[in-house]
Amino acid sequence: AVAELKGVTLNGGALTIGAMTRYADIARDARLGGAFGALTDAASHVGDRQVRNRGTIGGSVCWNYVAACTPTAVLATGGRMNLVATSGATRSLAADDFLLGPLETARQDDELLLSVSWDAPAARTGSAYAKWG
Repeated sequence: AVAELKGVTLNGGALTIGAMTRYADIARDARLGGAFGALTDAASHVGDRQVRNRGTIGGSVCWNYVAACTPTAVLATGGRMNLVATSGATRSLAADDFLLGPLETARQDDELLLSVSWDAPAARTGSAYAKWG
């Protein structure tokens, strides 16, 4: 019930998705076409209806399961993980630096993922995600 960790925000083309935003909310957000189409595609193919209505983007990238759709889409679209430590210190890591290997991330034990964000894309940029298998 922490509102600051939920929701999709577009500001000047830049995108921020709160860590506790559910897959279902990402999948049905009509504003996320074009450069961010891979995110809606991936979110709409996660698990089944129950998982899409309870699972979150933050949980997926922090778990970094090898067969998960979301970490792959975040990596491919150039996402950044925004974290805060218990000391109050914050840091932002590119997906390539955050996602270390199967079930491994650069998140420290005392850190909480706040959001995943993307810079405004170049004009006429598009992306898509197709689940295979």
